[in-house]
Amino acid sequence: MWHYWALRFLDTTFFRESTPFQAGESVNRVIGSRFPPTMQTLQGVLRSNLAAGQGWHPRGVIPWPTTLGDAEHLGELKLRGPYLVRGNELLFTAPYSQTYASGDRGTQMKRVVPGASVRTDLGYVRLPVLDGDGKVYSTGNPAYVNRYGLYEILNDRFPKSDQIVFPEQLWSTEPRMGIKRDLDTRVVQEGMLYNSAHIRPNIDLELAVLVNGVTPEWLMAAPRVTAVGGEGRPAAISAKADYSIANILPSPPDVPRGTEVIQFTVSLLTPGSFADIKQVAVSGPKEMGVDCMCACLGKAEYVGGWDLANNSPRALMPMLPSGSTWYYETSQEVYERAVRLHGECIGEKTTYGFGQIVIGRWG
Repeated sequence: MWHYWALRFLDTTFFRESTPFQAGESVNRVIGSRFPPTMQTLQGVLRSNLAAGQGWHPRGVIPWPTTLGDAEHLGELKLRGPYLVRGNELLFTAPYSQTYASGDRGTQMKRVVPGASVRTDLGYVRLPVLDGDGKVYSTGNPAYVNRYGLYEILNDRFPKSDQIVFPEQLWSTEPRMGIKRDLDTRVVQEGMLYNSAHIRPNIDLELAVLVNGVTPEWLMAAPRVTAVGGEGRPAAISAKADYSIANILPSPPDVPRGTEVIQFTVSLLTPGSFADIKQVAVSGPKEMGVDCMCACLGKAEYVGGWDLANNSPRALMPMLPSGSTWYYETSQEVYERAVRLHGECIGEKTTYGFGQIVIGRWG
């Protein structure tokens, strides 16, 4: 049974990017915030919230519930997301099989397709190019689409302008300056300034996680306000028990029986964690059973988080960003195998929701 658990930020929020920094290094250096955060961060907020509903407190006597796992495992939980939610509408990172730019004349859209084979440091490969002009495409800032927009993209059609949302329409960035202080005396320390960029989500924006493995009673017993992010800013929590996930994603494209060669794409909806990220970047996910012909991937992200058990940062892990897309040209048998993975998670840490994919068409 799946449940819906969501955060609505009551103030700015700060999820530090992977670049290390210390107070006093330089007031000219600004540390950015990663938004939306990955499940590596949100799973800790979620589990702590559920545990608090069962009476647990970090300095209390009631033990941590075994249902919620430990510092390295989720226990009985299974997670999906996180997803941005505007109003009551889920938003997904648009696959990199298309590119979008917002301008004075509306949203400009172009397809991204495999180009001709060229010689690179990886040998002869087909790089992604913009359809029509042949320019090699380099991924930029992501766009987001609703379910209907994602359906159009997966069927190799352009979404409507009102189905696309850009980050600047969902949140704004606010520069902040802080100073280190002595925790015992509460006196600030001279010269220990730092700059950070906080995120202020729009009032109608939520961050949702789908949860499986606990009863509705656990969900409803959890506190409705919690501290989130690097400075513990407040966020309100909403929850819906027995949440249907059947229609969250559009169906994969239909292909007539007997089609000999099928051109399809595999795109990440959530960041992907893989044991051999270089191999996956070059050849595609091993779950497909064949090598891809081309890949349009975002820059690898280093994802960490906070280890509450050891009160220290977690080791950084490289991940491929959501939106990353692989192109295939194969038989119907391979396509049917891929379609069975539509909406599922591949790679590593799949119980956390990493590596959720959707299958589309190209060409």
